Amino acid sequence: MCVRTTTQAIYLSILSYPLILAFIPLIKYMFIAAGQDPSLVIPATSYSRILMAGSIVVLLRTAFGSFFIGIGKTRIVMYSNLAGGILNIPLNYALIFGKFGFPEMGIRGAAAATICGSILTLILQV
Repeated sequence: MCVRTTTQAIYLSILSYPLILAFIPLIKYMFIAAGQDPSLVIPATSYSRILMAGSIVVLLRTAFGSFFIGIGKTRIVMYSNLAGGILNIPLNYALIFGKFGFPEMGIRGAAAATICGSILTLILQV
């Protein structure tokens, strides 16, 4: 049943991704409606838009991770998430502050590094 469930999770991930993308133009207004500090609306919107654009990676990573959890291979999930987290740390430093030849991206760099860490996690689980 794990293969069937994982396949359904993959389909659901792919089908829900356009809906997530449809909310990207609205995210700024959601922060405003939630009462976010006005000085934080622009950076929070920028960060959220990048994460939402890359959310397909997180959705698929979760689907594949659930497969391994379902068959009792939890170490695969743990090690792949650990690798993604370890990659995220130096990438955050490099992309936020513009180190090691990377451009200084600030909050957008933090979001990009998070997506890159998730990509590594997904690759290791596939």
